[in-house]
Amino acid sequence: MSLFPEGLSLEVRCLLSLAEMEALAPSWERLAEACGAPPVAFPSFVLPWYRHRARRDRPVVLAVLDREGRAVGLLPLLVGRRRRGHLPVSVLQCATRNAWAPGVGALLDPAADRQLLADWLARRALDLPGWRIAEFFPLAPGEPFETALRREIVRRRLRATAFPPTASAEIVLAGGGDEDALLAPFTRGRRQRVRRGWRRIDRGELAVREVRSPRALGEALDDVFSIALESWQGQQGTSIASSPESRAFYREACLRLAREGRFLLGLLIVDGRPIAFDLQAVLGDRAWSFHRGFVPDRARLGPGVVLLGELLRRHARRGVRSCELFQPATDDKRRWNPRLATWHGLRIFARRPAAGLLGRLDEVRRVLFPR
Repeated sequence: MSLFPEGLSLEVRCLLSLAEMEALAPSWERLAEACGAPPVAFPSFVLPWYRHRARRDRPVVLAVLDREGRAVGLLPLLVGRRRRGHLPVSVLQCATRNAWAPGVGALLDPAADRQLLADWLARRALDLPGWRIAEFFPLAPGEPFETALRREIVRRRLRATAFPPTASAEIVLAGGGDEDALLAPFTRGRRQRVRRGWRRIDRGELAVREVRSPRALGEALDDVFSIALESWQGQQGTSIASSPESRAFYREACLRLAREGRFLLGLLIVDGRPIAFDLQAVLGDRAWSFHRGFVPDRARLGPGVVLLGELLRRHARRGVRSCELFQPATDDKRRWNPRLATWHGLRIFARRPAAGLLGRLDEVRRVLFPR
């Protein structure tokens, strides 16, 4: 069936094996680049996530392919058991969704009929078997995929609730390398701390090491994991080094990004000891800082701020125009006076008795305990 004005035929495929997904990776990567997507949407990030962080779940990638087999629409998902309302239930959700990074939403070719692609992906996603609750995050109000999901909710007469809105913070790097212009948007206290860090770095009291090469990555990630285990997240058992699966994921994802020339690891070093790290991806004139950490015994130095401030200075000199800090946009992130992007999500309940009960309970909870 001809679906586009130019007569382009489309096919929707459901990929269930990692081998099929790897075969589609080059086309997936081109689509993510065309969409200006963050690094968490690239196969170099999603496929290691599936392999290591979602081993107990069922990965699913819905792909809309053109006549030549190129992806023009793509939606990475997973189905797994989660506790909702203190009950274990089968949940369909966006890939890579966790507390610090938004899930990967629908990738829609900007040169195509995006609403048509979104309609197809939403329909096929809700047709997948086995789920009782479907959670889609991030969504922007009025975007094609959100519109498509709301149409399907009405058409299928499903119960749905909205996730509370959250925000990501994007630091705009002004001035083209001019330090005063770069600092101007930050709060006064943040400017002072960053300037003190720059002076100490320029005097040689602190050192910042950048790691981009795949060859140097193994040893550098050992330092990262050591810092992560010492950090407050490590003390709570929630750091990126707290499980073998998490360490394996970061090793593979960072290595793949490094081989593609998109990876940057910053290490802040004092007296030969790494005390802070910042994992970043750089795509063109945009950077994303997707995980940071520091050792608590050096907290008075403000190592996370000092390291990020120096990396921002270097980014600005290289022509990078922005650096995004993944959600949530905490008070500390807001001191950079970033540009905020607001996201929300939809939780959709299947037409099953247990799922319907959970949907009603979720509605009551949101009324009694709004956030």
